[in-house]
Amino acid sequence: MQYMFCVVDIKPFSDSTDTEVHVAEGDAAVFDLPLVNSYPPAIIQWVDVSGNVLRRTADNHHITLTNQLVVLSTRYDVDNNVVLRATATNGYTQQSISSPSYLLRVHSEYIVRHYCESV
Repeated sequence: MQYMFCVVDIKPFSDSTDTEVHVAEGDAAVFDLPLVNSYPPAIIQWVDVSGNVLRRTADNHHITLTNQLVVLSTRYDVDNNVVLRATATNGYTQQSISSPSYLLRVHSEYIVRHYCESV
């Protein structure tokens, strides 16, 4: 009889640095998830600061097949200063880890124009 062993494990995200993502109002914001080493592959969910899980597809965002979060057509009044993070869960052990936090900074047209004129 032959036995096969595998190690069920999940390691912390490869980068633990909190990140600010800057975009001009109306542009899309892309959040790249750091590598997470998990066997079996981790189940990834993006959550807001209140702990609400973001659906994979919605009117204002999309989560790609590679687990990038794309916020579509950002608005200063809605998206500025939004804090997001991802959780990775090992489907076998149910162990979860959290990514660093991501702060979305949306710059209004006025601020972008004023900054460009002053440089």
